[in-house]
Amino acid sequence: MKHKNTEAVLAANRANAQSSTGPRTKGGKSNTRHNALRHGILAKRVALETDEERVEYQRIFESWNAEFRPEGFLENALVEEITILCAGSSRS
Repeated sequence: MKHKNTEAVLAANRANAQSSTGPRTKGGKSNTRHNALRHGILAKRVALETDEERVEYQRIFESWNAEFRPEGFLENALVEEITILCAGSSRS
């Protein structure tokens, strides 16, 4: 059975939502934009912000690629996922 909120609860939720507008500054927006990218296996892409991070990512990728010699889309995707996990864990 679905719980129904009272009008008082709905009004309180609306009032609270007015205070919860998220980051407002350019720096705050930039920081929160990367939150989902930084947190583990569910990240869809990697945020490589410095030259050192890009070089390390490429080094790890080339190492895994040489070791596993992936063939086909699935194996290549798995090597990329391993690289993302390794590169992410070395920065944490």
